[in-house]
Amino acid sequence: LHHWHRTTQLTRYADQLSLLKQQVNDGISKAQISAHLDMMTHHWTAAREQEKPDLIELTYLLSAEQRTELLDALSERNQEIKAEREEKSREDWLKEECINQQQQFREWVGKLTKTQKADLCSMTENFQSTFTYWIAYREAWHKGFTQALNPDIDQHNGLIALFDASDATYQNFYQTLSVALYRE
Repeated sequence: LHHWHRTTQLTRYADQLSLLKQQVNDGISKAQISAHLDMMTHHWTAAREQEKPDLIELTYLLSAEQRTELLDALSERNQEIKAEREEKSREDWLKEECINQQQQFREWVGKLTKTQKADLCSMTENFQSTFTYWIAYREAWHKGFTQALNPDIDQHNGLIALFDASDATYQNFYQTLSVALYRE
């Protein structure tokens, strides 16, 4: 997986980041942002498809106790994420989102100007939280993973079905996310 990723994917990421940097400096459009989100989804899907056989094989190595511990840890993490989110006001969330956006863009395109930083913060004021959709996706995946690890079913087919269903669920989440991120 590492060799495949290094030899086939990293150049694609670098090419996309170079293009993104140029577009941000030139004044990126919503259509260009959408195209970058599509490319990022493709990168994620390609990596997941490449690692799918190894992940499925890895689950065969887990004992019943380890499966239970893994599922419990995933469930507990979802609960922690919900609790953390409930503690945040919209104002706190927007401040955090502004900082996150600046850090992310800085990693992608380098140092930002004061105007770019202000524009990013201004843009985040129009963001709509996608937390409800994201946690629903995580919980649906957890439920499917729990079913796939059931020792009473064909684990291999159960895990393949989970990955395939995950694609559809993720695509629905992604479409909802794309619409929810910006108010027109």
